Amino acid sequence: MSFKNGKAADEQGSTIEHLKYGGQPIVKIIVKLVNFIFQHINLPSDLKSGICYPVFKNGGKPRDVPNWYRKITVTNTIGKVVEKLHLSKNVNIIKDKQSRLRKGFTEGECPSVAALILTELKAEAKKLKKQLIITLSDAQKAFDIVWHAGLMREMYKGGMTGDNWLLINE
Repeated sequence: MSFKNGKAADEQGSTIEHLKYGGQPIVKIIVKLVNFIFQHINLPSDLKSGICYPVFKNGGKPRDVPNWYRKITVTNTIGKVVEKLHLSKNVNIIKDKQSRLRKGFTEGECPSVAALILTELKAEAKKLKKQLIITLSDAQKAFDIVWHAGLMREMYKGGMTGDNWLLINE
């Protein structure tokens, strides 16, 4: 029930509302399917696919330039449930390994706090007459490509092992 309503439908036309309001028959089917996935570490190929949509970035830019669009992928609705359950099962492993300075895309954190930390660092470096080198990633392109082998390596190094690691690898 914690999923947001009103999101785009997946390739099969399913939305989270179908699962939320489908009643006990849907719940029973989803429970059996999710339990099978976790017990057998086998993610059906239908749950691994998604459909890509171009989304215009706005800001008065010309709509006929492909770079002013970002791509979003709408993944399978049941796959989202599996992903959320797996994440909730492993949240402590992830939180223990994640830098306490990370603010973006982190539950309970606000990216503006990162800006405050950076502002304070700059002020302190200026006061102490010390050089401060700040490096920022290109947020526009930050999420376009995921190097899966590197992601798997980092997850393994971070403590994601056994069935947890195998399910993500699957």
